[in-house]
Amino acid sequence: MYFRKFILKAAVLAIGLSLLATSVQARFLQTDPIGTQDQMNLYGYVSNNPLNATDPTGLLQRDQNGKIIFTPTGQGYVGHGGAPGVQFFVTAGVIKTDNGTHVDALRNQSGDARFDCDCHGVTFADSELWINDDQVDTILKGDNYTRLSPPLLEIDPQVGDVAVYRDTNGEVVHSVTVSSVDAKTGAVLVEGLGGLEVQTHIDPVEPGPNGAWHDPTVDVEYHRK
Repeated sequence: MYFRKFILKAAVLAIGLSLLATSVQARFLQTDPIGTQDQMNLYGYVSNNPLNATDPTGLLQRDQNGKIIFTPTGQGYVGHGGAPGVQFFVTAGVIKTDNGTHVDALRNQSGDARFDCDCHGVTFADSELWINDDQVDTILKGDNYTRLSPPLLEIDPQVGDVAVYRDTNGEVVHSVTVSSVDAKTGAVLVEGLGGLEVQTHIDPVEPGPNGAWHDPTVDVEYHRK
């Protein structure tokens, strides 16, 4: 008699099911709930590379230490509209969403903490990276977020939901995370960055001079993972 030993490298909770992946075979023992959005193999897990990547939350892919996997593609200087004439040195690279889609990101190398991350870096990337506005929809789709706001759904926000602000052309201009919802009034507070800031702050979700985004003409929509 002998025993075959298996090392379980990851346990993923999704849709109320416990999905286990083995380090040797790199496969879900039950089908991946994201379906075929990332690949045709319903039993694939982190691109069949569990020794170097994990997927405990279904969000951006991470290494075994829980850090977002950032693959450098080059270096250079970039500017920011909030600091005219100022350029900061960055490493450009890509990160991957849950379904394997590449997202462009920047890692600050300048030593100026204002450029460590922007609002989207706080919302989606642990305040470690700079993610431009035009990459947000890719993250929302690739990480399989559900939009709670009309026209798709009408669901009240809860703590942890993402609030995305769009201008009159439908372009993303800002994102924050819901930090509290008043049970009586329904008032929503959100946490994030605005502009070249170092510390996050909490503000009312409503756009305007006293809200999380200065322009009162933008629309706010909620997304949930």
